[in-house]
Amino acid sequence: MHWGPANPHDSTYPRELATFIAVNTGNGPAVLWPEHEPPGNDTDERHEPRLADEISALLGRQVISIPSAHLTQIIAHLRADQADLLLLQALGASNVEVTDPGEPSEETAPARKPFTVRLLQGEALYLPHRSAAVLRHEPGTRHILLQIAAQPTAADTP
Repeated sequence: MHWGPANPHDSTYPRELATFIAVNTGNGPAVLWPEHEPPGNDTDERHEPRLADEISALLGRQVISIPSAHLTQIIAHLRADQADLLLLQALGASNVEVTDPGEPSEETAPARKPFTVRLLQGEALYLPHRSAAVLRHEPGTRHILLQIAAQPTAADTP
């Protein structure tokens, strides 16, 4: 299957992801059903660092592609301790149980119940820092995991 336009340097998809991240920064978890398809082939991991670099340039925050080797397990645990995470469902479908800790001022409040999101191919899940998720999927499913720094990059600070 081929995703997106023939031109692998089309910036529409990274721009859509960067806008999604910017809008949801400081809020709870969110799901994106993109209007644009990612450039390249859904089984080609070579474009992941470039996607991270393009989103980083648009956000002014460091974005790195996390190798998805640990996401090949049937159940994988994700924690967004110091940075935000963006999970892209590149192939197949997954159930993701998300725990949103709420605001820091709510730390003494009763724990929030986890909720489950079904991610289909092409969809994205934003996890703000301090969130956690359990990813359940079938073998052969592929994900792209991006880590987004909570602070602007050093080049963008005075």
